Amino acid sequence: MKSPIVFVKSLSSATVPLATIALVLMALASNGGCTRSKALTLALPTSDWWTAAPFLTPTGVALVKESAQGLRVLEVASGLASKNAVVAGTADVGLAAATPLALAAANGEPLVILASYLRSAGIVGLLRPKGSINGTPPEEPIAYVASTISESFLYAFLDKAREGHPSSSSLPRLLEQRPPDIPAALTSGAARSAVVWEPFLTMAASQPNMQRDATPIPFEVNLYLVTRRSIYESRLPEITAFLKGVAASCDWLTNNPELARAELEKRFAFTPGFLAETFPQVSYGVGLDRRRAEAEILREARVAQQRGRMSSAPDLSPFFPGGVRP
Repeated sequence: MKSPIVFVKSLSSATVPLATIALVLMALASNGGCTRSKALTLALPTSDWWTAAPFLTPTGVALVKESAQGLRVLEVASGLASKNAVVAGTADVGLAAATPLALAAANGEPLVILASYLRSAGIVGLLRPKGSINGTPPEEPIAYVASTISESFLYAFLDKAREGHPSSSSLPRLLEQRPPDIPAALTSGAARSAVVWEPFLTMAASQPNMQRDATPIPFEVNLYLVTRRSIYESRLPEITAFLKGVAASCDWLTNNPELARAELEKRFAFTPGFLAETFPQVSYGVGLDRRRAEAEILREARVAQQRGRMSSAPDLSPFFPGGVRP
C-alpha cells in the first residue's frame, strides 16, 4: 500500500492542537517504522498558487506521492521560511528563489540546489497610479518585500526607468510590507506604488485607481528545489525519487493547463477564470541549467551589494556538487 503525503502546519506560524498532532503521529505510525525514517519532509509555502502548484492539485499530489512515498509536507509562510527550515533541519527539501540563495551563499549555508522547477517572466510587476506614465520612476513611497524578487525587480525597473530620467533620486523612499498587505497599503495611501508578485499583483491591479506598469523588464524568476548537503550525500535515492515525482507533476501541469488552472482556482478559492491570464505565464519543468542559475543568483547578489547586505560576490560552487536527474 502506498504511503500518503502527510501535511503538517508549521509550528512557527500556527498553534497545532494536540488532537491534530496525535492524528499526524498515528498516520505516520500506520505506515510502519521504516517509512518514518525514510520519508522526506518538504517545507512548502502554500500562500502563492504558482510556487505550490505542483504539490497542491489533486493530480499533482497523486503523482508526487506515487514516486516519493510517505512524503511529509510542512506548510510554511514563504519561500524564505522554506529555505530556512531546510537549513535548520526541520525539513529535508524546500523551495527558494535566487535572492535568498544569494544571501545563503554569502552566509555559507550548507545547501545544495537540486533543480529548478518553474520559471516566469511575468509573475512579478510594478503597480502605479492609474494615468501615470509607464516606464517612468514610480511615485513614492514604494511598497515592496525586502530581500525577495520584489526588491530585485524594483531595482531592475528603476535602472531602466532612470535611463531617460537621470535626475531622479537614486535612493527611493520605500515602505517594507508583507505581500498580502500591499493592496491595503495602496488603498490607504500609505504607498503610492508597489512591487509584488502574484496573486497579490492581480488583486492590487484590480483597484480602480491602480494600473500595472506595462514596460517590458528583462527579469526572469526561477524557483529552485534545495536540500542540505548532508541530506544530498546520505539520501540520494529518496531525493531522486522526489524529483521524479515533481517532474511528473510539472509535466501534468504543462500538458493539462485548463484542468490544472481550474483545480488551482478551486484550491485557492479564486473566482473561475481568475488565473486565465497569469497561469500561462508560468512554465513548469524539472531541470538544472547551472550557468543560468549562477547568473540569476549573482544578479541578486549585486542587488544585495548595492543595499549593503554583502561586500562581494559569493562563491556558488558549494551549491552545485554534482548532478541529480529524476
